[in-house]
Amino acid sequence: MDDKDRTKEDLINELAEMRLHIAALESIEETLRTSEERARVMLLAMPDLMFRLDRNGVFLDYKAERSELYAQSEDTIIGKKNRDISPLEFSDLIEHYINAALATGEMQIFEYQLPIPGRGLHDYEARMVASGADEVIAIVRDLTERKKSEKAIMSIAKGISGIVGEKFFNSLVEHLANILEADYAYIAEIVSDKPNHLRTFSFYAEGRFLDNMEVDIAGTPCEKVEGSAPRSFPSGIQKLFPKAFTMAHLDVDAYSGIELKDSSGKRLGLMAVMRKKPFEEISIVEMVLKIFAVRASSELERRKAEDALIASEKELKKHQASLELKNLALREMLIQLEFEKNKLQKNIDNNVEKFILPVIQKLEMSSHAAPERWTPSFGQVRG
Repeated sequence: MDDKDRTKEDLINELAEMRLHIAALESIEETLRTSEERARVMLLAMPDLMFRLDRNGVFLDYKAERSELYAQSEDTIIGKKNRDISPLEFSDLIEHYINAALATGEMQIFEYQLPIPGRGLHDYEARMVASGADEVIAIVRDLTERKKSEKAIMSIAKGISGIVGEKFFNSLVEHLANILEADYAYIAEIVSDKPNHLRTFSFYAEGRFLDNMEVDIAGTPCEKVEGSAPRSFPSGIQKLFPKAFTMAHLDVDAYSGIELKDSSGKRLGLMAVMRKKPFEEISIVEMVLKIFAVRASSELERRKAEDALIASEKELKKHQASLELKNLALREMLIQLEFEKNKLQKNIDNNVEKFILPVIQKLEMSSHAAPERWTPSFGQVRG
């Protein structure tokens, strides 16, 4: 009876332990499933391409859209050998780094170019590591936009190097238009007494400079440009802004602009580029505008300071001229007063000589010519 009871207890305990073990396994499995899902989502969110290849360059797995691949005619590249579906020079490069990664166990970092059907020549950076005895994983980043941005920035920087003043603004908008393949590029300042108006002072349009103009920006994309980041409308300007009549006249379809501010953060104006067709790589346009907005802002602030100085000098010269005129008038007045004073003194002298001196002389003469009066003494009267 006791042996049977103990056996039952043992079975119950073993069953309970099994249930706990199963629950722990289920918990571990759920944790692994959650971790795998998290890793999968993270991989999908990464903009980089990923490829797993064996020692012979055969694709074991990959993460990439078909439009991002060189071999777009293939439904899948898994099981395909890289040399069979890629250019020869590129195949040699990949095999070289596969062997280096497997031989050294160290990460291999290299750049290459590959023509992608329908998208042109692209620049890439690959980071390849051994993921087993006979396979590697390559994480590939598309550097095309960065390379284009760097090229654009260097070209514009070289074009405006050492230039200041009006020539700087003209050179900048011309280079912006040419490098970014825009039909129009301009820099404009806010009209002081009309805060909703802009006045261009450098406007490059289809290979030539236009006369400067003043426009009301109400109802235009210019009105939306604020803050330190560019504001872009890659296409559909005329539908989005039906009141942008000047842009409609110029047949503008795409716009990207950025504010220009002084060192205190006060808004000075804006810089923008426009196209008759949509912008295809708007991120490059925005990056270039953001970089050169700093230089354009400083030049515009310097220009305003110079204008204020010139205006102050003109006002000072005007004031000096006014003072000189007043001093001249004062000197003429003093000369006239001196003349009148001398004239008056002369008249006085003449009158004294003509009228008063003769009288004095007569008085003196009459005084000397009068007889001495005799007064008798008392004794003489008595005798």
